[in-house]
Amino acid sequence: MINHWLKYAAAFEDAIDDNDWAPVADCFHPQATYVRHSDDERLHTPEVKGNTDIAANFASSVEQFDRRFTSRNLSNVHIASVNKSDLHHEFNITYKADGLPDLEFSGHENYVFDSEGLIVSLEEVISPGVGTKVVGWLMQHAAKL
Repeated sequence: MINHWLKYAAAFEDAIDDNDWAPVADCFHPQATYVRHSDDERLHTPEVKGNTDIAANFASSVEQFDRRFTSRNLSNVHIASVNKSDLHHEFNITYKADGLPDLEFSGHENYVFDSEGLIVSLEEVISPGVGTKVVGWLMQHAAKL
């Protein structure tokens, strides 16, 4: 299962660079679901259903958020198989923009894979207290991005 996650993670990183989200969609089951939770509702993503809609959601998020920064760096990544079909991924991410303080946040993702290695469910959870900090940073600095 970790190999399937690594394939997805590589496809996601490649899509950030080349804007080809089809390989990301191919990592998800056609009826897969994605949702993001945060302590600040402005960072919630309502449930998205379907592999192409999930990939389109990621593409839109990257376009509206990630691309506004000069760099995006993942650190403190921890991946653990929970059982034969579930995987837990913890992360810390730092965004940098010229002349602005770094924007850092952390969270975890819970994946469920099917027997073919496709993601059927992805739940992203921004760490408690972090969502409010992210929104505060954006309210103060987003106009300068």
